[in-house]
Amino acid sequence: MVYLTTLAEPQVKIMKFQQEFDFFDLEKIQSSVIYFDLGFILRKNGHLKALAAIDELLKEHHPRLMIIDTIKVISEMVTSYTEFQEFILDLSLRLTTWGCTALFLREYSEDEIEIHPESAIADGIIFLSGTEAKKEQKKIFADFKNERHRSWRRRDLF
Repeated sequence: MVYLTTLAEPQVKIMKFQQEFDFFDLEKIQSSVIYFDLGFILRKNGHLKALAAIDELLKEHHPRLMIIDTIKVISEMVTSYTEFQEFILDLSLRLTTWGCTALFLREYSEDEIEIHPESAIADGIIFLSGTEAKKEQKKIFADFKNERHRSWRRRDLF
């Protein structure tokens, strides 16, 4: 697995939070779980060099899973919507070529989900939300599986 951080959260902070989970195994860091700071490349060299870095990571590690935390940063750093569409399509081609599944993390409102370029290449979208009323928290899980149906299946988690 390759976990790419952008500019939203520093790598150290991500790893600190992950250490709280029982499944976290420090021995696997940089062998089975590769952390890479894509944010530095984005900031210094732009999205095309970031795409080249992703390509190199795919070639070197052959991951089955790649997480980009968050894709929003990349979308905000390119100069146009069309440029971001091209980035997403190029990324999709690379991921498909290497047989790698990707998770793109991003904050969306429910109305925004389908208008972003990354939605076009998504096999599924998982939408988590929460509400709080009268000191009671409600967590909601919804998944959008099929573009033809354009429907949400909702389930209260707790």
